[in-house]
Amino acid sequence: MLKTNFNNFPKGKPFTEILGDFLGYGIFNVDGELWRMQRKLASHAFSTISLREFVMSTSEEEVENQLLPLLESLAEASKVVDLQDLLRRLAFNMICKVKKWLGVGSEKRLKDAVEEVHACVEIIRDKKKKIDESGENCGQDLLSRLILAGHDEEVRRDMAISFILAGRDTTSAAMTWLFWLLPCHPVIEQELLKEIKNMEERRLDYESLKRLKLLKVSLCESMRLYPPVAWDSKHALVDDTLPDGTLVQAGG
Repeated sequence: MLKTNFNNFPKGKPFTEILGDFLGYGIFNVDGELWRMQRKLASHAFSTISLREFVMSTSEEEVENQLLPLLESLAEASKVVDLQDLLRRLAFNMICKVKKWLGVGSEKRLKDAVEEVHACVEIIRDKKKKIDESGENCGQDLLSRLILAGHDEEVRRDMAISFILAGRDTTSAAMTWLFWLLPCHPVIEQELLKEIKNMEERRLDYESLKRLKLLKVSLCESMRLYPPVAWDSKHALVDDTLPDGTLVQAGG
């Protein structure tokens, strides 16, 4: 469904109609060529070494200067906190910091654009005007690539909104469930702390994070048990047979 016969399993109208008013032509609500084009643009933008380094430094800055001091003050005061809300704000702050890779202007404008969703149109218009007049950032950032793909304003808006929203709730949900599960499994929690403390580098980077194998499997298991995106709609265009022999009829 997701690999060998992907083209036979689009999202289907029941899904796209439910979210159509909000997500429109964004990557989460389309199939076919529009999906492939946005997937290609995103893969290129988020696979660059420079972006990885920027995300790492931004994450470290937000965690050390904002999240940890806040958690310490809450612990000292014995206060209860909504962890998912806290992590959602952390994830959104990090997305704001990655604004220069999207080419969408200041953090405040990005925040306002998400809160009022379709106000994103004005940011895209400004960007397109700059490109038309001077060729600024021509093709170098994600928003420029979306604009230069040649789609109309509504499609560009929906694409940009989807990319802006993509990492916030999914990231915070994944982290929330991980932090909820760890105290339920104290042996794993202690082993994970030991793995982190045994890291040779005091300053984590992208490559050193990949060597935290227990952290990776803990995250993967947490997301298996509690998927950040719990529903992935798929409908068969024609009859198909799954690897285990299960027959899937068209429309099912």
